[in-house]
Amino acid sequence: MPKIVPQVVIAGRTIPVSSFRTQRGSYGAIGTCAFTTDVEQLKTNSLNILKANQAAVGGQLGASLPIVISISTDGGNNFTKLWTGDMDDADFDFQGDTVTIRGRDQAARLFDDRVVLKADEYQNKRPYEIAIKLAGDYGLTPKVTVDRTQPLAGDLYKIDAVSLPLPRPKWDLLVFLARSVGWEVFAGLDNDLFFGPAVPGKPHKFTWKMNDPSAGIPVMNLHMEYQPRRNMTFQILVMSQHAATEEVYSERIMVINQEITIDTVRKVKAGVYKGSAAQRLRSAISSKLDGRPLYIFYPQGKTLQQVQGLAERIYYDIARKLFVASGEVDGLVTLNLQDSIQLVEANAGDLQGFAGQQLSLVSVAHRFQMAPRGKNEAGFVTDWKAHFLPASPSSGTEDPILVTGGEG
Repeated sequence: MPKIVPQVVIAGRTIPVSSFRTQRGSYGAIGTCAFTTDVEQLKTNSLNILKANQAAVGGQLGASLPIVISISTDGGNNFTKLWTGDMDDADFDFQGDTVTIRGRDQAARLFDDRVVLKADEYQNKRPYEIAIKLAGDYGLTPKVTVDRTQPLAGDLYKIDAVSLPLPRPKWDLLVFLARSVGWEVFAGLDNDLFFGPAVPGKPHKFTWKMNDPSAGIPVMNLHMEYQPRRNMTFQILVMSQHAATEEVYSERIMVINQEITIDTVRKVKAGVYKGSAAQRLRSAISSKLDGRPLYIFYPQGKTLQQVQGLAERIYYDIARKLFVASGEVDGLVTLNLQDSIQLVEANAGDLQGFAGQQLSLVSVAHRFQMAPRGKNEAGFVTDWKAHFLPASPSSGTEDPILVTGGEG
């Protein structure tokens, strides 16, 4: 069996390690890492952590001691990059002669710097423009989708008029803007910043048929969450009174089993917006939904397009939690955030009809442990988590978003 070789490079120096763990940042989260080495290795490599960290901070805005973690599964001939970021802290154990170093990915550079999100410099820019600016400010290469139809950031701020005037991390600003337009934001492996729509990438087939590798990548364990009660049948109602037109715009998305119904109304009677008429509307909807969730939102000052976008983003976030899968794979699986996962069932009916369904990868992590004394094989595990991919509500009025065979 090929030997597993880890490679941790800190401040340009390769440091031997006994263990490491990495977690890629996704869905607005910040990636993390931790690795353990000998104190003597720092001396051998002439690495003074405090001195090097001070020099790094004195350079690029928000930068710290750079860390790159890679793995080789062929004895050290070829390495695959798993994680990049900056050092945060270190714990020294002088009795055990070890040091554990922790870090966060490049998103932390923006998280540690605070700003008033309603500052004038952001008011008249679109979300993608702000992402490009902040990426450049913090030494990151922008991988940003350009969409000139996006609303201005100043209009989006009106959603949260209470907390936005307070100083908050710039990373929070990007997460807020990304979710406001239904996009994703995370730090990439090549010192880059991704800001754009979530589009499923390369497909990977996973199976638990351990004796048949041709069926897919065998998983050591598999955890599944199937939640049809809250995520198969529900309704979203978004209503907003626009100050300029004095009209009330509404978007209603109803999901009943496998069908999506969209109802957009440009002008709604005042009584439907608030008061007894609104209560009657809610009662009627609840009756049709048979006690399943009804989500009602009243964002102020929205245009019809903004109301429609908000309803669709809420729908997508709820619908994709219908089916969540996570597991562990022994060894290296080259997974990238937003890749797609397909589960290949071992026996008919194992997945209640979810076999072959595309799942969107939302979390990737890796763990390495040096071989115990007397053994030759080191331990290396890839952890993953993926969500169901619902159909877009804008693609039709009767799109099937769920597989058959579930709760009606």
